[in-house]
Amino acid sequence: MYPCNSEPSVEELLTDPVARLVMARDGLRADQVRSLVATAKRKLAAAKLRHQASADRESCTRSLTSAR
Repeated sequence: MYPCNSEPSVEELLTDPVARLVMARDGLRADQVRSLVATAKRKLAAAKLRHQASADRESCTRSLTSAR
């Protein structure tokens, strides 16, 4: 089990007996949940990179504009 006042990891949740019962009731398997989490992580990382690139371009544009 996980300590109080902390969030359990996905793996901890996937091994929790109650969570497994709920997943079974809903027709979900642990590998499907892992795949969904991995996809979400990749999409969030890509969005973060796009946001950072956009912020970098904006910063560069402001620097060039103020240098004139």
